[in-house]
Amino acid sequence: MKRRGPPNKHAEAARAAKRHQLESESPIPHNAAPGLMPAAPADSPVALALDAEAIAPLPVLQALVDDFFTYLHPLMPFPHEPSFRQAFANRADRTNREFLALLASMVGILVASFPRSARAHLKAHLSADLFPTAITMIEHCRTIALEARGTTFMTKHEMSVDDAAASYFLGLAAGYTLQWRPCRRFLAETISFCRERGTDRPRDLSSAAGYLPDLAAAANSLANKPVDHIKDQIGKRIFWVMVAGIR
Repeated sequence: MKRRGPPNKHAEAARAAKRHQLESESPIPHNAAPGLMPAAPADSPVALALDAEAIAPLPVLQALVDDFFTYLHPLMPFPHEPSFRQAFANRADRTNREFLALLASMVGILVASFPRSARAHLKAHLSADLFPTAITMIEHCRTIALEARGTTFMTKHEMSVDDAAASYFLGLAAGYTLQWRPCRRFLAETISFCRERGTDRPRDLSSAAGYLPDLAAAANSLANKPVDHIKDQIGKRIFWVMVAGIR
């Protein structure tokens, strides 16, 4: 039967962008910054080949970060706002690939959630011609995030809470644009990173003994390590937001 009412413009734009992506030979959008290069390791003193301005002009980014913490952070309370803002002010995006990937993923989910707000910021700073549609900006942010992670990302010894948060934002942005397979992959990454960090495990030894037979030793080793309470709480927030979303 013929569908009644006006067409869904957001769904049509998502389908058109997906067709364009399949037809394109390169995974990087045509409006992506030229000359993208793999980033240096997170602990390297050498500046990264990418920085935050590969996403958008700095004034636009500052406005988008403010919008993220105003509108999305109450629903997804991570990353830690004071720590993130301090790192952003110090331009950690130039030396820390984890931070740059997190920043790109935050901008991507904000644009997916509030495309008109992002367009207004771009117009206000005379940068509206950078991204013809919200979909192109979201995919550009995902490209920057993956470039910042680099080819050796999945071989890291330990994933950080920023890695888990970035995967969650990338997965949610993919879901909002009807890209279900990338959505599932990124969200599976998120829950996997949380489990690797032990976020889903009880910290006291008495409850761990009844939780799983081999979990008491893991809980004991966690108890013997100094706890970064900020990272611990942010990791728990990511895990329980994932649990709520799955249920």
